[in-house]
Amino acid sequence: MRHYSALYGKLGALRESFLNFDDIQRISDAADLSQAVSYMASKGLVRSDISKPKEIERQLRENFIAKLINFMFYVAGAEKELFEFFLYRYDIYNLKILLALHFSKHDRNVADYVYRTTPLFKRYAFLIDRENIVDKDLLLAFNGTRIFPFLMHAYRHYKDKGDLFFLDTILEDEYYHALLEKIKSDKDRDLLEVFRYVLVVHNILWALRLHFIYKFSREEIYYYLVLPLPGVPTQGFLELFSTDSLEDFKTKMEGFSPYVSGLNLRGKFEDLEDVKKKIWDALLEYLWHRSKSVSPFSLSGIVAWIFAQEMFLDKVSFILYEKYLAQNEMVIAGVDI
Repeated sequence: MRHYSALYGKLGALRESFLNFDDIQRISDAADLSQAVSYMASKGLVRSDISKPKEIERQLRENFIAKLINFMFYVAGAEKELFEFFLYRYDIYNLKILLALHFSKHDRNVADYVYRTTPLFKRYAFLIDRENIVDKDLLLAFNGTRIFPFLMHAYRHYKDKGDLFFLDTILEDEYYHALLEKIKSDKDRDLLEVFRYVLVVHNILWALRLHFIYKFSREEIYYYLVLPLPGVPTQGFLELFSTDSLEDFKTKMEGFSPYVSGLNLRGKFEDLEDVKKKIWDALLEYLWHRSKSVSPFSLSGIVAWIFAQEMFLDKVSFILYEKYLAQNEMVIAGVDI
């Protein structure tokens, strides 16, 4: 039986050097952007000389990716491949940036948007500084990688539909489907439970946007989600979006709760953003709790911690942009800061 005590020991020793709820509060309470950066620099998360939110976010995520790659020295074989698959998410992000700039024919400095510490970056680094990217170069750069099947499928759909939104979505969904199959094949039940929870919330947040904002029917929504999921009735999930009322949606969610235990939506919904925030916060609480449930025979705690860290990074990014915008508004208004 596989044993992950060394990996959990490594994580336990390094936990304090990563983000937690207290850090989020400290960053949120910072008087301005520079104070927030100073706090993060004191933890060794970023350099103290950077000042733009995009630069800060990129450094935070690149440092996180680098540390995850370091974790891979503690696993081998199928487990190492699984870690690589988690990191491919950032290669997928880079790929979406390259595809969007390529198909929209906008000449921009791509280097400002991509992460350079990903497992596959060296394969396509030569494309970053090109003003124009041709289809052949883009496809050849990923040929032979585990991302190539997602790319080819998404590329063919784009050529057929000409829809960048669909391209973006199908590329991410294909990645999640492949990762789900990988986790199912490893027969780690606790890990599958964690990942299923993540995908259920991913689907709910996407479907809320598609149904309540873009007015997609539940039948249309299906093609933009990661379905089916093990142990989750697909029709029961789609039934959540058979109403245009947020209160009815909440009632339906209460009936659906056995499939995502812990996703309790308390109180009245103010609006769609309130619904999304409560669901997002509930997922983060669940992942943080699971990340502390150390089982030496399952990667579930490690993977829960990875997803929780990514959510913390999303939250920090949002806070930094808010502070940056507030700072610029004060400058425009002529306030001395």
